Amino acid sequence: VADEQYCVVADEQYCVVEDEQYCVVADEQYCVVADEQYCVVADEQYCVVADVQYCVVADEQHCVVADEQYCVVADEQYCVVADEQYCVVAEEQYCVVADVQCCVVADEQYCVVADEQYCVVADEQYCVVADEQYCVVADEQYCVVADLQCCVVANERSVSWQISNVSHYR
Repeated sequence: VADEQYCVVADEQYCVVEDEQYCVVADEQYCVVADEQYCVVADEQYCVVADVQYCVVADEQHCVVADEQYCVVADEQYCVVADEQYCVVAEEQYCVVADVQCCVVADEQYCVVADEQYCVVADEQYCVVADEQYCVVADEQYCVVADLQCCVVANERSVSWQISNVSHYR
């Protein structure tokens, strides 16, 4: 019809409209529009737009945008942006930024920076730096270095720096 071409082969239907191509195979539908490609297979939907690829599978959504990748699986969300990786699983959030890894689980925050590990649990703060372990529980500070165990009830600049560093990645 005019510039439209229809073709039915068995249960398959092909349709070319100018630069658009539609294809229905059983319950599967393929569609190419200009540089965009949409594809529905059963309950799965794939979509390619330029360099952008979107994919919906059942309740799962996978999406690749340029160098960024977004992925939603059920209630879990995975996201890769450049060199940064953000991940939300249920109520847990994992975050990798460069060499920094932060993890939020409920009200708990875990953060790994290079070889340093910071962990905030409720009002308690645990911090492992190199071979030294610092732990702040309420107003108390526990420090384990090798076989040495220290407990200081007060604040130190190093602890304040660690606390501010953790809050920076919160």
